[in-house]
Amino acid sequence: WEVATDGTRRLAYNTYSELVVRELHGVGRSAPRVLGTLAPATLNLITRAREWPLQLDATKPLAAGTLTIRDADGNSVRTYPVEETPDGSVRDISWDGRDEAGDDVATGTYRWSLEQSAADGTGELVAVDGLSPVTGEIEVVRTILGTVSGTTPKLTDTTPKVGQTLRVTTGTWAPSAGLEFDYKWYRYGNPTPVGTGETYQVVAADLGKKLKVSVTGSVEGWTSTKKTSAYSSTVAKGTLSPKPVPTIDNPAPKVGDVLTVTAGAWGPPGVRLTYRWYRVTSRGTAYFLDQTGETYQVSPGVAGYRLKVKVTGRLTAYTTGWQYSALTAKVLKA
Repeated sequence: WEVATDGTRRLAYNTYSELVVRELHGVGRSAPRVLGTLAPATLNLITRAREWPLQLDATKPLAAGTLTIRDADGNSVRTYPVEETPDGSVRDISWDGRDEAGDDVATGTYRWSLEQSAADGTGELVAVDGLSPVTGEIEVVRTILGTVSGTTPKLTDTTPKVGQTLRVTTGTWAPSAGLEFDYKWYRYGNPTPVGTGETYQVVAADLGKKLKVSVTGSVEGWTSTKKTSAYSSTVAKGTLSPKPVPTIDNPAPKVGDVLTVTAGAWGPPGVRLTYRWYRVTSRGTAYFLDQTGETYQVSPGVAGYRLKVKVTGRLTAYTTGWQYSALTAKVLKA
């Protein structure tokens, strides 16, 4: 015989001479029963992503119902609507440890209960034993999971200069999952942080001072740990950033022409520029012309000489920098 069912109380079989369909009375009319439940025994409020998820499977499809969380006195602190479950699987339900007002509940023992009936009207959902209500306990706690550990951070350059960007290497920390860092930079003798972040740009106020950085490692639910690097050496003057060679707008001047020099872009911001014009002999000897502006009107006395200009940049806490322009052709008479 070949026997089959369509999932209801009807049973079909083949006697090799005929197909027989029978309705089995009393079958499939029992109340839905829990096949299995997955639900944590504790809920730790110390974690930001805390949740108590409920997963449950029943013997048959269920109608919509309600999950209720009650305190030790039996008072309801939170309720959740539960959608109908055509396959008897209850999923996507979790409690965050808060009451209906959105406040954290007190630590202690709580009881959950699920009230759901069969979609076919055969009764309320019962526990595995076929008699008891579907319920369980949740222990709500505030428990620190441990202490974050970490190695001493190090500066990527221990001989800093003004204008330089310092970085810190944090080393090895644990646990790594969910680990976040907080950075604070200090000058020697000053308890107030002068910077935050993984990097720090050395400023003029740091000149002559030593620098260090503290790193605090934090993981949700763990006690944070702070580690501090060694001090750097004394901060030295900065170096003005590279600049292009100055250019004179007329490379083939004659007496009476007004020449203008373009200094180019100097950095960092705030650099003060000064100018000095020179006449240069055929042997390469340069003589200052007592001209210090961005422009110079060629005088008769420089006819036959070549010209150049020196641009000097100055900024507090930086070494002085300068750059010469290229030589012009020999100055022609007017």
